[in-house]
Amino acid sequence: MGSINKCEIIDGQKVLTPFVQTNSIEDYYSTEEEATNKVWIDGKRIYRKVIQAASFVGTLPVDINNVDDIVDVKFKRQYDKRTQYMDYGDGVGSSSNLLIVKTQNGYSIETVSSGETIYNLTAILEYTKATD
Repeated sequence: MGSINKCEIIDGQKVLTPFVQTNSIEDYYSTEEEATNKVWIDGKRIYRKVIQAASFVGTLPVDINNVDDIVDVKFKRQYDKRTQYMDYGDGVGSSSNLLIVKTQNGYSIETVSSGETIYNLTAILEYTKATD
């Protein structure tokens, strides 16, 4: 347990207030949506969901709803007996780059190179919700 500050909006002003963590699930990862004990700069709670796929070509729909802002994305994929770790935006300009794309029906993970097959993908998404 420890004490950190969180940002809250009070009377239209951003105010830092003490935020005490207890029974933290900050480092808990699940394929189900989980509320973390993290708070984004706008004062909203951060949620986390892990997406896994054995393989996909081009586009992988992501089942997350009511998202206001995606605040962090990390990717891990394995191919040719190698493992590649990427924070969102790593590998810009390379054929291995993956993107999070907002669609009419929600979100998807897409490859920069159309038709590229991605194997053994794990994506960690952290986001705030429009309504909490």
